[in-house]
Amino acid sequence: MVLRVFGDDFPPGRDPAAIARYLGERFRITDARGHAVPLHLDTLRTEGVVLVLTLSAPAPEGLSGTRIWHGVLAERFSDQVNIVQARYGGRSASLLFTPGDGPKPLP
Repeated sequence: MVLRVFGDDFPPGRDPAAIARYLGERFRITDARGHAVPLHLDTLRTEGVVLVLTLSAPAPEGLSGTRIWHGVLAERFSDQVNIVQARYGGRSASLLFTPGDGPKPLP
């Protein structure tokens, strides 16, 4: 997974431990059985004013039926819009998140 955020807006800044805590509260994946899927921060790099976070998560049974919640920065900006684009199993899906949205399933 790749997550792009404006560095000045991102509450945990560039500290990997703080990023892991923040994402644990603001970005969640659950498998088809409803179990939380752990996220791992693999890399953090800067592209101008943007922080690019590369994350990984185990998905031994694939992504179909997985539920995602993307609330990054929604606690700070009432007009925040987050988009998840997933490509898996020969298909692609896009999920749109705004403040107040709950988890959404991948088809």
